[in-house]
Amino acid sequence: MKKTMANVNIPLYIAVEIESTETYESLWFNLPVTKACFYGMVGSSWNEIRISEYSTTIPGFSGYMLMETPFSVVNHLAARLYTLNDEQALKLTAIMSNISSRFRTAEQIIDYTYNPDKYSLIPGISTHWDLGQRRIGELDMAGLPSVRRTQTTG
Repeated sequence: MKKTMANVNIPLYIAVEIESTETYESLWFNLPVTKACFYGMVGSSWNEIRISEYSTTIPGFSGYMLMETPFSVVNHLAARLYTLNDEQALKLTAIMSNISSRFRTAEQIIDYTYNPDKYSLIPGISTHWDLGQRRIGELDMAGLPSVRRTQTTG
């Protein structure tokens, strides 16, 4: 019997480091965060802040990519990650580990979290070319008419 990893809790998270532009103090916290919680952690002494860095466990999705994404979208993505069960998280991890078929934006990952059952993984398929070859192999070639070249004499 094949043992699956579906009973393991797979932590997919996003953390952010913010920094006060006046005092240069920094603070790390996990996302998602509400406004009330955010202001409770930061306090009233931080008038101006900036995002210094992101950290994530999503394979193939770097902190740099998150820096290019608006904070509200990153916060929404973090909230959606917590809705995934282990099987869906494994599927997302497999998708993001494949260079040729990974999602390129936070919005694509968010879309996945709303409809993870619309995505399927096929063992041994890692590129679009492999998928095309598999589909061609699945066609019933015997049912197709054969084409012969005939030579005409004139």
